[in-house]
Amino acid sequence: MTGLVKTADQGTVRKVNSFLVLSALRAERRCSRARIAKELGLTRSTVSRLVLDLIDAGFVRETTLEKPSSGRPGMLLELNPAGGTLIGLEIDIDLMDAVLTDFVGNVLWSRRVEHTPGESRDDILARAEALVAEALAVADSAHSPALGIGVAVAALVDSASGVVLVAPHLSWRDVPIAAPWRKRFGLPVVVENEANAAAVGEYYFGRAEGVGNFVFVSVGVGLAAGVFVNGRLLRGGNGYAGQVGHTVRVPGGEPCMCGRRGCWVTQVGLPAISRRLHQAAGDGSTALKLPSEEAVGAPSHATIQALADAATAGDPTVIETLRETGRFLGLGIADLVNIFDPKIVVLGGALSPLLEVMLPTVQETVSENLLAGPRQEVTVVISANGASGSAIGAMAGVFDIVTRDTEFLRV
Repeated sequence: MTGLVKTADQGTVRKVNSFLVLSALRAERRCSRARIAKELGLTRSTVSRLVLDLIDAGFVRETTLEKPSSGRPGMLLELNPAGGTLIGLEIDIDLMDAVLTDFVGNVLWSRRVEHTPGESRDDILARAEALVAEALAVADSAHSPALGIGVAVAALVDSASGVVLVAPHLSWRDVPIAAPWRKRFGLPVVVENEANAAAVGEYYFGRAEGVGNFVFVSVGVGLAAGVFVNGRLLRGGNGYAGQVGHTVRVPGGEPCMCGRRGCWVTQVGLPAISRRLHQAAGDGSTALKLPSEEAVGAPSHATIQALADAATAGDPTVIETLRETGRFLGLGIADLVNIFDPKIVVLGGALSPLLEVMLPTVQETVSENLLAGPRQEVTVVISANGASGSAIGAMAGVFDIVTRDTEFLRV
């Protein structure tokens, strides 16, 4: 019995150490065995064995010879882009966004497919499965095996079971995705809330790379946040942390889909922007043609593109409306900064095409509303992953899982 326990413990330690080696290479890009051993506090022989296994499995490769100022030269290592492919998919209110990347996050293939709001759950999932099958075909043609599939949904998600519990904009409830897709595709499947997924993407492949404490704010028809604390995604006791859009900021204000009134999302989401512009259109102050207020978000991406085009063309009412929205967004973000003390706040989501106009007002409002006393060093930036941030994040979630469990890595 003692031997069995010892073997299990050794296996666990090996998995953890393999993940640490991969993490070091992801963070440093290129690194020698000696430097990895020093940074991780492991012996050279241990690191050499781990690296050899990772090279044999195809996930790490040797590059050039290091030329140190003193001591023996060593061969530099890096993650191998050809180590495998990763699939990320976002299911949004009116479209699906799919990406296929190599092992270091370079996008090899992407596709966006529209669907009609109110379309049946089965039809949407069938189209999503077809996208995954298309991505797998691309991976096969590139002779780079897929390691897993990540799915992001704007919903309350039980990430442990891969079940979408409540997706109000899709009218979904208790929809299993991970189990049936694992059975169909024979791969690990990670299902995540869209803001959490995007936050993971920012941590591994975005503006918050290597930043242990940051907040990702996803703005679209809805509003949610993914929060990293000390390098870990904050999930909360039941896994539903980050639903910041439903903090009440105006008691008795505009009605919200959650059943309450005056939630933060009713000030900054796409319906709020559209509501203000409809009021402006009634006053004749803008010529922008918008869908009816009842049709906002149907399709939301078309409305967002129309707003972006109008702002680029210099429509003063659209620009002023976006700046006003930026003020409401900044007020809420200042509260998040006061609560979580992040180093960076990253903005993204479906409203990404509009964020450049809003950003200066957001930054100014955040700065004006932080706690008095020593200035908090916080930077507000726009995601480099744009409107595909959740799909990239879903892929990053797979990267996180497979690099933490060497059974997936065949090491």
